[in-house]
Amino acid sequence: MEHVESREWTEMSDDMLHEIAKLLYCYDDYYRFRAVCKQWNKVLPQIPNRPWLVIPFDDKALETRVAEKKIHYVKLPEMQTSRLRGSCFGWLIAVGFDGKLRMLNPFTRKHKDLPPISTFPSIFDYNPDRENPYTVKDNKYFHADNNNSGPEDYVYHDEDSNDDGEDDDNSSDQGDDPNDNSYDEGDDANENDDSNEDDDDLDGDFDDEDNDSEEGDIIYHGPIYGTFCVSNKFIQRTYITKITISCPPDDEYNEEEFMAIAIYGHYCRLAFCKHGDKKWTDIPKSQKDCDDDCDYDYEDVIFHQGKIYVIDGYTQIFVFDIKNPGTPVGGIIEIPKPHDLYFFARNWKLGYLIGCVDGGLLMVIRHLNFYQVQNIKFPGCNSPKFEIYKLEKGAKEWSRVFELKNYALLIGFNSSVSVPAHNVPNGWDNGIHYTDNILATQSSGVVGGNDIGVFNFEDGKSTQLFPDITLLTPPPIWLLFPYL
Repeated sequence: MEHVESREWTEMSDDMLHEIAKLLYCYDDYYRFRAVCKQWNKVLPQIPNRPWLVIPFDDKALETRVAEKKIHYVKLPEMQTSRLRGSCFGWLIAVGFDGKLRMLNPFTRKHKDLPPISTFPSIFDYNPDRENPYTVKDNKYFHADNNNSGPEDYVYHDEDSNDDGEDDDNSSDQGDDPNDNSYDEGDDANENDDSNEDDDDLDGDFDDEDNDSEEGDIIYHGPIYGTFCVSNKFIQRTYITKITISCPPDDEYNEEEFMAIAIYGHYCRLAFCKHGDKKWTDIPKSQKDCDDDCDYDYEDVIFHQGKIYVIDGYTQIFVFDIKNPGTPVGGIIEIPKPHDLYFFARNWKLGYLIGCVDGGLLMVIRHLNFYQVQNIKFPGCNSPKFEIYKLEKGAKEWSRVFELKNYALLIGFNSSVSVPAHNVPNGWDNGIHYTDNILATQSSGVVGGNDIGVFNFEDGKSTQLFPDITLLTPPPIWLLFPYL
């Protein structure tokens, strides 16, 4: 065999280096490849300009299958006891078992904290020493006393619990018929641990102190009418629907403009915090937009052109102005819904919003199919159909979109985005690449997190990546960067 001088490798052309790097689907392999010599380290970017699928657990077989599908991925087994509820600008947003909310960059290992769940408006009281530390207000029934009495004025009492327990391992029991078109209903989701401030190392920050076998989804009646007491696990799995941020948290030039928006609580309301805030503040609907005083049912939220856009379970679009020095103000966009958009129940679909570079707005409708899983009492879910509508800037009605041309859409717990075709692998354009953010099935802990796949507009079909797996926990999530 002909001997190849080691210096010849360092003289490899830049184009050849980049082509080889594209075939390294695991970031750990890419990192080692880049570290071979100074020249390669100089030529190859620290973080390749492409979407990454974050796998927050250790599963070699799943990693192999992801690589076979030519999907680039990042392994973060240290996040297995956390719940990822946001992803944008290359940062993940994790919910710890103790209710801490942490933003972290898995490549630079930087992290920053957001105010914890205990500071959200619907948390009536928080006592970490109790078995069920959170006392949550049910806004439909809770009425604050006029004398401003607080939780210390009431005596806490425990009532019969509803503890189901669960198994949290990634499972591959196949269901009866994941493609069955019959519809059922599911419930809600989340799981584990910890946080801190800017630091170099994330390992160990999210260790599981109370694992699932020790504590179920316990709910007790609260100290006064209209409150209820719940466990850490219940809060971690179900309280946060999604969090998105206005800019990278380490952006020194825009630090004072930083804002985080969360869809939170049983009624899926909206809350925000700004740079330096110690708590979350509710964003109420205007009086004219409020049919129900508490059940907001928001499903997705984005920042777009200096404003907050939100979609609810009725496909109503709300816009809020963030230039207001206090709480963002706004309301419903007075534009009719698409005339051809029909569904039988609001919880049989999910809506997503995506801002366009031309100032327009995309609305993605994900139709859900609930089906019976063999030997499991909780339903599974897949996404057989998607629809896209566009609201051009200044337009008064939605138009149906039947192809994406040179773009791909990525949706899930990540901030919903469109990605140019040149930044994604061949065959990714003209499709919707989705991960599982369906809390209704994930809350059981025995099924869910597995509805990950691609909807192709050319044949109108949706293909799950892992059709034989019934449970992925925590669910994978897309990691994206501002230059995509």
